[in-house]
Amino acid sequence: MIKNTIILLIGILLASCTLQDANPQTPQNYSSEITTQLNTTNETEIQNETIILPPPEPVLLPVKDKLAIYIIDTSKKGSTIITLNNHSIIINAQGQADGLRILKIIQNIGIRKIDYLIATNGEENNIAGIPPILLRIPPKNFIHSGIPSSAPSYSIYNSLFKNITLISHDAILGFEESFVNLIVPYDDGIALTDDNSIVVKINYGNTQALITTDCAVDCESRIDNIKANLLISNGGCDSLSYLFLQKVLPELIVFSGKPCEETQERVTSLNIPFLMTERDGDITITSDGIKYEYKSLKQ
Repeated sequence: MIKNTIILLIGILLASCTLQDANPQTPQNYSSEITTQLNTTNETEIQNETIILPPPEPVLLPVKDKLAIYIIDTSKKGSTIITLNNHSIIINAQGQADGLRILKIIQNIGIRKIDYLIATNGEENNIAGIPPILLRIPPKNFIHSGIPSSAPSYSIYNSLFKNITLISHDAILGFEESFVNLIVPYDDGIALTDDNSIVVKINYGNTQALITTDCAVDCESRIDNIKANLLISNGGCDSLSYLFLQKVLPELIVFSGKPCEETQERVTSLNIPFLMTERDGDITITSDGIKYEYKSLKQ
């Protein structure tokens, strides 16, 4: 019994010595982390790890001597900025982080004055970013349908800007070498705040861009003069009916955000190319009046 105990103790001591040899202790004046060292005469130089920063995010840039339409990638609804020869139009502006980003884009693309700020309807998701714009860059003209809204931002911007132009019937705006149609679908005064969206059509030479925002199937059935090679829409499930698409005959559709699956299927079935800001990021369309080009920030 004693003999077996002695043999067991000797085995434990030998195993302990083996483990100590396999894992030598780190001296107190050294780190247990591995660093790369380059020895020189009398000196030790520690090479620092090189950290490669990711490339900066691309930004929208000013466009000179052309019509430029910027469709902004926002989390809700959509905002569109139009520039031509140092003049500008802003259609809708979202709030919170989107609103701050819109203000930054306005600065990046060199806008110092706003000719027209257009609220297509009084829904909060379309107008929450308008009060900050009014405070930073008061527009020459602020246009609204005139239909009252219970949205908080509606009362705020009415108190900030007293000379709002109310559009109750179709109107035409001059915009440098182009002109802008403001199409009012519910000129009979029916107060459908969401569906009652002012439809904006930009005409510049051979380029026509129709911006429908929240205009849905009933709204679409009420408007004329809508043929355009570019169509910009929020892509709601009850928008872009087959009949409407056949009237517009767009060559390209841009969706603000992500379109409803049903709407996307209708567009796909007609073989109409489309972009969406949720997938493609901010989208810029430029035109010299003869032809247009487009690109997305995530290309």
